[in-house]
Amino acid sequence: MKILYLAPRFPYYPLKGDQLRDYNQIKLLSKKHEITLVTFQAADTKEEDIKYMQQYCRLELVFWNKIQSHLNVLRGSLSRLPLQVGYFASPAMSAKIKHLLKHNHYDLIHVHLARMAEYVKDHQGIPKVIDLMDAFSLNMRNRAKREKLLFKVVSKVEELRMKNYEKTLCQKFDKVIVVSERDRAALGIQENVSILPLGVDLRKPKKNKKYRHDLIFTGNMGYFPNQDAVLWFTKEVFPLILKKMPHLTFAIVGNNPGQKIKKLASKHIKVTGFVPSIYDYLAQARLAVAPLRSGSGMQIKVLEAMAAGCPVVATHYVSEGIAHASERKEIFIAPDDAQQFADKVVQVLQNNNLCQQVAKTALNLIEKEYTWNRVVSRLDRIYTESAGNDLLKTDSSKE
Repeated sequence: MKILYLAPRFPYYPLKGDQLRDYNQIKLLSKKHEITLVTFQAADTKEEDIKYMQQYCRLELVFWNKIQSHLNVLRGSLSRLPLQVGYFASPAMSAKIKHLLKHNHYDLIHVHLARMAEYVKDHQGIPKVIDLMDAFSLNMRNRAKREKLLFKVVSKVEELRMKNYEKTLCQKFDKVIVVSERDRAALGIQENVSILPLGVDLRKPKKNKKYRHDLIFTGNMGYFPNQDAVLWFTKEVFPLILKKMPHLTFAIVGNNPGQKIKKLASKHIKVTGFVPSIYDYLAQARLAVAPLRSGSGMQIKVLEAMAAGCPVVATHYVSEGIAHASERKEIFIAPDDAQQFADKVVQVLQNNNLCQQVAKTALNLIEKEYTWNRVVSRLDRIYTESAGNDLLKTDSSKE
């Protein structure tokens, strides 16, 4: 099948969740399908990364004009479109996609994230699949609860705009994809909305571990829910833990930490910034914490910890995004109350046998449900359902 794949960011090297999803999906889909990836090229996109991706797909790149995007946001304040959709508006991208659709035959259009939907949402004649990942309106609703003053207002306005836009996309696209049942419910449980979780790579767990840190938090630190989680944990929860276990260390591992996060560094807290391998840090930590109180979707940090054999303590909000994971079986769940979260961490750290048991069960869940091979296999079935008889005819003609 010939697939026109639209993504907002160049997928390699993947530093954010959407890039990780695009990279792994394109790599595996390319074994069976012919993919044309249309995406933005940032000023720092490396030539070797472009050549690397060309082994999996045909690339059609449009230069990313950051100044233009900021101007789009200013103009977007008077629009009904969500600000993030306006931020990614580009006449050059629009012209590129129109040209490709006019001069090429595609069996299916795959759009990643709502911010790219405007380019093809009204295009007719080709089956269209949009991967929203999460219900961004839900993300903005939760963010508005945590923000202050102007940012609270902006988040609330963006929530309302995105909710209307998501409803439109559910009507315009043949299939809509989100990562969890919670996000599907936020969209109104439309019949054409499918759940496709995030995935991870499996690696052989290390034997005879040498722990570098006791506690670890991983994630893109430019993402508001991660910032909120780390600030709350370090200021409200970690001091309570240190009262009972005064020698513990906590590592904050992830790209793009701002000054607020960097200032947290101390005798007990390490802020790493970007690291080449999140897995290596997780494999050398006793316990991962996911104290998120806002956001939406599915937290890949939890899947990565499970795949690395590192047990996880997470808030109820995080655990709701991970299907099939239950308390004291695959994950440890704590309320977003500082004392109760601290007590749970201490309790888990003091029970090494239970930690090992939960880590083993969690790894089994990853193998069963959350490898990239399984995720892409499900995506392929969604493509088949979307393309219907046209796809069946195309496949039979190749035999």
